[in-house]
Amino acid sequence: MANSAQWQQTFLKWPASIQRRGILTTVLNEHIPFKGFMTTDSLLLLERQNPDSLGARFVVLEYEVINSMRYIDPLKAENFAELGFVGKLSQ
Repeated sequence: MANSAQWQQTFLKWPASIQRRGILTTVLNEHIPFKGFMTTDSLLLLERQNPDSLGARFVVLEYEVINSMRYIDPLKAENFAELGFVGKLSQ
C-alpha cells in the first residue's frame, strides 16, 4: 500500500523542470514508454510514444502495479531534489 502512495505522489507532484516522459516498468516486467500522463486518486493514464502491438496509444494502470520508472532526459541533482530525493550525485 505504501508503495502505491509513493508512486502516486511522484506523478501528482511531478516537477515542471522535468519533461513528463519516461519508461515505466510494471510488476509484470512490462516496459511502457510514455510521453505524457494524467492522474486520479487511484489510476495513472499514460500516453504511449507509439502504439503497442495491439494499436493502443493509452494505458491506464493502478499505482500498485508500478515497479520502476526510468527518466530518458538528461537530469541534474536539482531535478531529483524537487522529487524529494536527498544526497549528492557524481559530477
